[in-house]
Amino acid sequence: VIEHDEAFVRLINQTGIIHAMDEYPSVYRKVEFHRANNTDCNDHYWHRGPCSCNVTTIGSTSFTKSSGWSDQAHFTTKEYYLEVLSSFLEGKQTHPENPMNRLAHKQCEKWGAHLYGGLNDTQAVVHMDGRGKYGMNPDFNFTEIILEAYYNATN
Repeated sequence: VIEHDEAFVRLINQTGIIHAMDEYPSVYRKVEFHRANNTDCNDHYWHRGPCSCNVTTIGSTSFTKSSGWSDQAHFTTKEYYLEVLSSFLEGKQTHPENPMNRLAHKQCEKWGAHLYGGLNDTQAVVHMDGRGKYGMNPDFNFTEIILEAYYNATN
């Protein structure tokens, strides 16, 4: 699932994510691409909690557990969303992020998302800030960032 206002700023090992989700389906249920460094898993109110900052590696792909839930860009399965919709949001006309984040804080082992990458990895996505809400530089060049990420990953 890709947010309409986010862009990837580094290469992602999608095969590694799928492998982890196939190998451990009850553990890697949802993998989020974080807008900040993963070290903020303990600082950011959205992700901190008892499960936060535990790093695991499957093959060559690392994941940082959080106690939060966000709708920013992520990998998951259709079955996961059917469970979310039928169990917690059925009949409610609400944005899923707030009730799911509260649930993730209460039951982080099951509902807390994994952030893509290890604890010291840099952000995976950036908010494009089309309305200027986040004070981003209007001259911000996403193409340049993506090309630089590709260059750094392949050299």
